[in-house]
This record gives sequence, C-alpha cells and structure tokens, in this order.
Amino acid sequence: MRSSEKFAYSMINQERENLIKDFPNICSKPDIWVLASVHAMCVYQIVGFFGKSPEQVLQAQLQQPWLLKMTRYLARTQATKIICAPQETWESWALSETIRRTILLVNSINSLSCRVGRQDPRLFESLDDELVFQSPLPAAIDLWRAKTASEWTSKKLSMSAKAAARETMKVGTALEGLSLGEIAGYSYATDPDQYSRMVVDLSRLNYANQKSCL
Repeated sequence: MRSSEKFAYSMINQERENLIKDFPNICSKPDIWVLASVHAMCVYQIVGFFGKSPEQVLQAQLQQPWLLKMTRYLARTQATKIICAPQETWESWALSETIRRTILLVNSINSLSCRVGRQDPRLFESLDDELVFQSPLPAAIDLWRAKTASEWTSKKLSMSAKAAARETMKVGTALEGLSLGEIAGYSYATDPDQYSRMVVDLSRLNYANQKSCL
C-alpha cells in the first residue's frame, strides 16, 4: 500500500472513531446533526467495505454495528418523517425523503457488504427489517431532483395517477412484486428508478444473508 493510501485510511479511521465517540453529544444537538453523522459514517463504511485494503475491510466490519445503532436512533427520533402521509411542502418533503433514503442506503450497504463477502455472514446483523419494509420506496427521480418548491410542485402535479400511487408504495409491498411480477399496479421489472430497484433487490438479499447464518 502506498504511503498516501495509508495516510488517507488512517485519517478515515481517526475521523470515524472520533465521530463514534462524539455521537452521544451529537444526539443532544439539532436533528440535522444526527443525519449528517449517519451520512459521514456511510461514506467511511463504503470506502472501507468496497475498497482494496483488507485492513480497511476489517475496520469497516468492526465499526458496522455503530452505523446500525446510529441509524436506528435516527429512525426512532424521526419516525413520523419516515413512514407518513405525503408532505404538503417541499421543505418538509425533502427532509423526510432524505431521511428515508439515508436509512435505505444504510440497509443497502449492510446487505451488499455481506453478500459480496466483506462481512462475515455468521456475524451479520440486519438493520431493522420492519423499518425497511414499512418505508416508502424512494421518490421518483424527477421529484428528488427538484431544486425549488415551484419545480417540485409542478413535477408532482404532472404525475400520472399510477406514478402518484407509487409514491406511497412501501418497500415490503414492492418486494412482494418480485415473485408476483406486478402488485397494486406496480411492476418491479419496469420501474424506471434504478435506486428503487436496488433497494428492493438488496432487501431481498437481506433475507438470503440471514438465512445463510442459520
């Protein structure tokens, strides 16, 4: 390993350790701090799990329980924003959607890292199946990319009835569609949103990961 890589990895490890140690204090700060902390941990874990360094893979595996704990705390404190009726304003919707996508990202990192052999399946710990399955699918990409309230409102009003119904569909319902082909008007095979398809696929793999531990 080059000296520059060693330096970068040592910085990542130190920052991750500092974040974990400081998380109890972060919990007393505004909610956005907790969300930002989970985002930072996701970056550190992605670099660790999916990089080329065996040492970093081990470090990521050792620290993964902390990412799960931090995410569960975020989910508990933001429960109404994760599983709720459609938001009336762009600002509240954007925050809720960011939290949901963050939780689904953590679940994806957790499932995929185990599936590709970066976590020992015998030690695999799921995030929270009920939380994931009850979460709505990620919003349509056009809505997610909206930069202003007016753009978001315009995109929302122009959605078809079928597309609008998809916005409230839960991950667990879409997961059922993998075996049924189509459910409640939703076809997994033709969903244009690649991130949603990844979320559903990795939720399915999560089951496989847990079964492999039995």
